[in-house]
Amino acid sequence: MSLFLDSLQIENYRAFRSLRIERLGRANLFVGKNNTGKSSVLEAVRLYASQGSEDVLWTILDSHDETHAAERVQLEDRLYAVKQLFHGRENQWSDESEIRIGPIYDPHESLSMRIAAVPARPLDITNPDFRHAWNEGTLHDEPPRVAVVTTVGDTRRMIFLDGSSRRWKTSSPLRMPKTTFPQTYVSPQGLAAEAGARLWDLVTLTNLEESVIGALRIISPEIERISFIGEEGQSRIPMAKLKNEMRPIPLRSLGDGVARMLGIALSLVSARGGVLLLDEVENGIHFAAQEQLWQLIFRLAHQLNTQVFATSHSWDCIAAFQRAASDDSHEQALLVRLDRERDGQIRSTLVSERELSILTREHIEVR
Repeated sequence: MSLFLDSLQIENYRAFRSLRIERLGRANLFVGKNNTGKSSVLEAVRLYASQGSEDVLWTILDSHDETHAAERVQLEDRLYAVKQLFHGRENQWSDESEIRIGPIYDPHESLSMRIAAVPARPLDITNPDFRHAWNEGTLHDEPPRVAVVTTVGDTRRMIFLDGSSRRWKTSSPLRMPKTTFPQTYVSPQGLAAEAGARLWDLVTLTNLEESVIGALRIISPEIERISFIGEEGQSRIPMAKLKNEMRPIPLRSLGDGVARMLGIALSLVSARGGVLLLDEVENGIHFAAQEQLWQLIFRLAHQLNTQVFATSHSWDCIAAFQRAASDDSHEQALLVRLDRERDGQIRSTLVSERELSILTREHIEVR
């Protein structure tokens, strides 16, 4: 089965002026010190998988508390919020700034994002230089609108930044967009209860239900079944039926590790045929269970044709990743170390399974 991304190039996105990762595996673990862009890699993959969708763009800005300005009336405030995505942010940003995300060896498939002055009703939306066309007077005599213009192949979309609504309005694309890929993101805090309930509804009574229950048994072997319950119009919470217990109990009463494992397992199966993004994957999971967690991730990722991108600060997590990878017959696990150079730029170093085995055996620092 082919990978969603076999390599990755990120240009002009947040901390990355230009980052190249020559190859990727089925499961990819990104490590490095703070402020080396690990979470930004996950964001870039999210944007690429969604083809720069409005929802993902807004969610990413919101996760950094960068959207409060976008709710103000002044266009300059909304522009300032969006500029935070670009390398250099306000200091180095220019009208020509462009973000590019995609595979190294197939640039036509890359996602590009830029901020442009877009005519309200353009005569020729295929014109790549909106600003020049407007200045030359070749478009309607109406004030231009400012938009984030995203392009993948022959598909172009515009996310307008004017208007008073909290959510930006997206125009119709040039053509029908290419198929976007399922992508599920799990934050360090895990999935929200309602998101978990929605994913569970897609899994229950299918062959994948037992895989989710099996993941929970890594932490709590006594779990027999689970369900999400709640009154109509209210948030539904996960409940667990345990062996030798007559009544179900709230799943979270079994500890944060079980809740975290549920979010990861549900996200894995929901990302079938796409990508799963796990930020600080080890959060809430005891080091003794992390090898089994990686074994689960490897098995389901191969079974469901899902590509996994994860980050970690933990040596225990890296060692568990290595042990699980050494037992994985598919040999598609890759560790990527990110380092900030003296000039402030970030470079990547690929660590193969064999090299990782040596590093962990000799306790050589790779975080």
